[in-house]
Amino acid sequence: YWDSSPSVQPLLRQVGLAGAFPQPRPGTDVLAVTLSNYDNNKIDAYLHESIHDAVAYDPGTGRVAAQVSVRLHNGAPAGGLPDYVIGSFSGSGIPDGTAEEWVTLYTPFSVTGATFDGQPFQFASPLPELGVLAYSGYVRVPAGGTGLLQLRLLGHVPAGASYRMAVRLQPLANPTDASVTLDPSAPWRPPTTWALTSDEVQDRTWVLRKTAPAGK
Repeated sequence: YWDSSPSVQPLLRQVGLAGAFPQPRPGTDVLAVTLSNYDNNKIDAYLHESIHDAVAYDPGTGRVAAQVSVRLHNGAPAGGLPDYVIGSFSGSGIPDGTAEEWVTLYTPFSVTGATFDGQPFQFASPLPELGVLAYSGYVRVPAGGTGLLQLRLLGHVPAGASYRMAVRLQPLANPTDASVTLDPSAPWRPPTTWALTSDEVQDRTWVLRKTAPAGK
Protein backbone atom coordinates (compact mmCIF):
# COMPACT_ATOMS: atom_id res chain seq x y z
CA TYR A 1 0.00 0.00 0.00
CA TRP A 2 1.26 3.46 -0.89
CA ASP A 3 -0.41 6.85 -0.70
CA SER A 4 1.26 10.22 -1.18
CA SER A 5 -1.69 12.30 0.06
CA PRO A 6 -0.41 14.62 2.82
CA SER A 7 -3.69 14.33 4.72
CA VAL A 8 -3.27 10.58 5.37
CA GLN A 9 0.42 10.60 6.32
CA PRO A 10 -0.17 11.05 10.10
CA LEU A 11 -2.45 7.98 10.11
CA LEU A 12 0.00 5.92 8.06
CA ARG A 13 2.82 6.81 10.45
CA GLN A 14 0.65 5.93 13.43
CA VAL A 15 -0.14 2.44 12.12
CA GLY A 16 3.40 1.83 10.77
CA LEU A 17 2.53 1.87 7.06
CA ALA A 18 4.24 5.08 5.96
CA GLY A 19 7.15 3.22 4.36
CA ALA A 20 9.67 5.39 6.18
CA PHE A 21 13.36 4.51 6.04
CA PRO A 22 16.07 5.80 8.43
CA GLN A 23 17.91 8.93 7.36
CA PRO A 24 20.67 8.91 9.96
CA ARG A 25 23.84 10.96 10.25
CA PRO A 26 26.99 9.55 8.57
CA GLY A 27 28.69 6.92 10.70
CA THR A 28 25.43 5.43 11.96
CA ASP A 29 24.81 1.69 11.82
CA VAL A 30 21.60 0.93 9.90
CA LEU A 31 19.67 -2.33 9.83
CA ALA A 32 16.53 -3.24 7.90
CA VAL A 33 15.18 -6.58 6.69
CA THR A 34 12.33 -6.86 4.21
CA LEU A 35 10.36 -9.84 2.91
CA SER A 36 8.57 -10.04 -0.42
CA ASN A 37 6.26 -12.97 -1.18
CA TYR A 38 7.40 -14.56 -4.44
CA ASP A 39 4.38 -16.83 -4.93
CA ASN A 40 1.55 -14.26 -4.85
CA ASN A 41 -0.40 -16.18 -2.22
CA LYS A 42 -1.48 -15.40 1.34
CA ILE A 43 1.33 -17.26 3.15
CA ASP A 44 2.51 -14.02 4.77
CA ALA A 45 -0.50 -14.21 7.10
CA TYR A 46 1.12 -17.35 8.61
CA LEU A 47 4.71 -16.09 8.64
CA HIS A 48 6.42 -15.11 11.90
CA GLU A 49 9.76 -13.26 11.83
CA SER A 50 12.37 -12.66 14.50
CA ILE A 51 15.57 -10.66 14.01
CA HIS A 52 18.61 -10.43 16.27
CA ASP A 53 21.70 -8.36 15.54
CA ALA A 54 24.78 -9.17 17.65
CA VAL A 55 27.19 -6.26 17.20
CA ALA A 56 30.84 -6.40 18.35
CA TYR A 57 32.30 -2.89 18.40
CA ASP A 58 35.83 -1.68 19.09
CA PRO A 59 35.62 1.95 20.32
CA GLY A 60 39.37 2.35 19.79
CA THR A 61 39.33 1.64 16.05
CA GLY A 62 35.67 1.89 15.05
CA ARG A 63 35.68 -1.68 13.73
CA VAL A 64 32.28 -3.38 13.66
CA ALA A 65 31.75 -7.13 13.28
CA ALA A 66 28.12 -8.21 13.48
CA GLN A 67 26.01 -11.32 13.06
CA VAL A 68 22.41 -10.85 11.98
CA SER A 69 20.04 -13.77 12.53
CA VAL A 70 16.67 -13.79 10.77
CA ARG A 71 14.37 -16.61 11.85
CA LEU A 72 11.24 -17.30 9.79
CA HIS A 73 8.52 -19.64 11.06
CA ASN A 74 5.88 -20.69 8.55
CA GLY A 75 2.67 -21.63 10.34
CA ALA A 76 0.76 -22.36 7.13
CA PRO A 77 -0.77 -25.83 6.64
CA ALA A 78 0.29 -28.08 3.76
CA GLY A 79 -3.29 -28.55 2.61
CA GLY A 80 -6.94 -27.88 3.27
CA LEU A 81 -6.97 -24.29 1.98
CA PRO A 82 -7.52 -22.82 -1.51
CA ASP A 83 -4.59 -22.42 -3.89
CA TYR A 84 -4.78 -18.65 -3.69
CA VAL A 85 -4.04 -18.94 0.04
CA ILE A 86 -1.29 -21.59 0.22
CA GLY A 87 -0.56 -22.50 -3.42
CA SER A 88 2.13 -21.32 -5.80
CA PHE A 89 2.12 -20.32 -9.45
CA SER A 90 1.19 -22.97 -12.00
CA GLY A 91 3.98 -25.39 -12.87
CA SER A 92 6.30 -24.27 -10.08
CA GLY A 93 6.39 -27.68 -8.41
CA ILE A 94 6.54 -25.97 -5.02
CA PRO A 95 4.52 -27.89 -2.37
CA ASP A 96 1.42 -26.19 -1.04
CA GLY A 97 2.02 -24.24 2.14
CA THR A 98 5.62 -23.33 1.25
CA ALA A 99 6.75 -19.77 1.96
CA GLU A 100 9.10 -18.54 -0.76
CA GLU A 101 10.41 -15.10 0.13
CA TRP A 102 12.71 -12.55 -1.48
CA VAL A 103 14.72 -11.40 1.53
CA THR A 104 16.61 -8.10 1.47
CA LEU A 105 19.04 -6.89 4.13
CA TYR A 106 19.90 -3.18 4.21
CA THR A 107 23.19 -2.25 5.87
CA PRO A 108 26.11 0.14 5.38
CA PHE A 109 28.51 -2.76 6.00
CA SER A 110 29.84 -5.62 3.87
CA VAL A 111 28.31 -9.08 4.10
CA THR A 112 31.28 -11.43 4.47
CA GLY A 113 29.33 -14.68 4.71
CA ALA A 114 25.84 -16.11 5.04
CA THR A 115 24.09 -19.41 5.73
CA PHE A 116 20.49 -20.60 5.56
CA ASP A 117 19.71 -23.50 7.87
CA GLY A 118 23.44 -24.10 8.22
CA GLN A 119 24.13 -24.28 4.48
CA PRO A 120 26.07 -21.62 2.52
CA PHE A 121 23.74 -18.97 1.18
CA GLN A 122 24.53 -16.78 -1.82
CA PHE A 123 23.16 -13.27 -2.10
CA ALA A 124 22.86 -11.37 -5.34
CA SER A 125 25.46 -8.65 -5.81
CA PRO A 126 24.68 -5.76 -3.43
CA LEU A 127 23.01 -2.67 -4.83
CA PRO A 128 23.23 0.86 -3.42
CA GLU A 129 19.78 1.81 -2.16
CA LEU A 130 18.47 4.42 0.29
CA GLY A 131 22.01 5.42 1.25
CA VAL A 132 23.13 1.90 2.22
CA LEU A 133 23.71 -1.47 0.51
CA ALA A 134 20.88 -3.90 -0.27
CA TYR A 135 21.69 -7.64 -0.24
CA SER A 136 18.92 -9.91 -1.60
CA GLY A 137 18.18 -13.59 -2.15
CA TYR A 138 15.41 -16.21 -2.15
CA VAL A 139 14.61 -18.50 0.77
CA ARG A 140 12.03 -21.28 1.10
CA VAL A 141 10.40 -22.39 4.34
CA PRO A 142 8.10 -25.47 4.20
CA ALA A 143 4.66 -25.60 5.77
CA GLY A 144 5.01 -25.81 9.53
CA GLY A 145 8.78 -25.30 9.30
CA THR A 146 11.32 -22.75 10.48
CA GLY A 147 14.24 -21.34 8.53
CA LEU A 148 17.27 -19.51 9.95
CA LEU A 149 19.22 -17.02 7.83
CA GLN A 150 22.49 -15.90 9.42
CA LEU A 151 24.73 -13.17 8.01
CA ARG A 152 28.17 -11.96 9.04
CA LEU A 153 28.83 -8.24 8.55
CA LEU A 154 32.06 -6.25 8.70
CA GLY A 155 32.60 -2.51 8.60
CA HIS A 156 33.70 0.64 10.40
CA VAL A 157 32.11 3.63 12.08
CA PRO A 158 33.87 6.63 13.63
CA ALA A 159 35.86 5.47 16.65
CA GLY A 160 34.77 6.74 20.04
CA ALA A 161 32.78 6.14 23.17
CA SER A 162 29.37 6.14 21.52
CA TYR A 163 27.57 3.94 19.02
CA ARG A 164 24.60 5.10 16.94
CA MET A 165 22.13 2.75 15.30
CA ALA A 166 18.88 3.05 13.35
CA VAL A 167 16.55 0.13 12.64
CA ARG A 168 13.62 -0.11 10.27
CA LEU A 169 11.03 -2.86 10.81
CA GLN A 170 8.77 -3.90 7.96
CA PRO A 171 5.03 -3.84 8.70
CA LEU A 172 3.96 -7.50 8.51
CA ALA A 173 0.78 -9.44 9.25
CA ASN A 174 2.40 -10.67 12.48
CA PRO A 175 4.63 -8.49 14.70
CA THR A 176 8.38 -8.91 14.32
CA ASP A 177 10.38 -9.84 17.43
CA ALA A 178 13.59 -7.81 17.07
CA SER A 179 16.57 -7.06 19.29
CA VAL A 180 20.13 -5.74 19.09
CA THR A 181 23.01 -6.63 21.40
CA LEU A 182 26.00 -4.28 21.51
CA ASP A 183 29.20 -5.87 22.80
CA PRO A 184 32.04 -3.31 23.09
CA SER A 185 35.57 -4.57 23.41
CA ALA A 186 37.37 -4.43 26.77
CA PRO A 187 37.79 -2.35 28.86
CA TRP A 188 34.40 -0.93 27.94
CA ARG A 189 31.25 -1.92 29.82
CA PRO A 190 29.57 -5.32 29.32
CA PRO A 191 27.11 -6.05 26.49
CA THR A 192 23.67 -4.44 26.53
CA THR A 193 20.57 -5.60 24.65
CA TRP A 194 18.03 -3.32 23.01
CA ALA A 195 14.58 -4.88 22.66
CA LEU A 196 12.82 -3.03 19.87
CA THR A 197 9.18 -2.00 19.91
CA SER A 198 6.74 -2.29 17.00
CA ASP A 199 7.56 1.21 15.70
CA GLU A 200 8.52 1.25 12.04
CA VAL A 201 11.72 3.31 12.48
CA GLN A 202 13.70 3.36 15.72
CA ASP A 203 17.11 4.66 16.71
CA ARG A 204 19.40 4.52 19.70
CA THR A 205 22.75 5.93 20.78
CA TRP A 206 24.79 3.97 23.28
CA VAL A 207 27.14 6.04 25.46
CA LEU A 208 29.93 3.70 26.52
CA ARG A 209 31.96 3.77 29.70
CA LYS A 210 35.12 1.98 30.63
CA THR A 211 34.89 -0.61 33.36
CA ALA A 212 37.21 -0.11 36.31
CA PRO A 213 40.04 -2.65 36.64
CA ALA A 214 39.49 -5.39 39.18
CA GLY A 215 40.40 -4.26 42.69
CA LYS A 216 40.06 -0.56 41.90
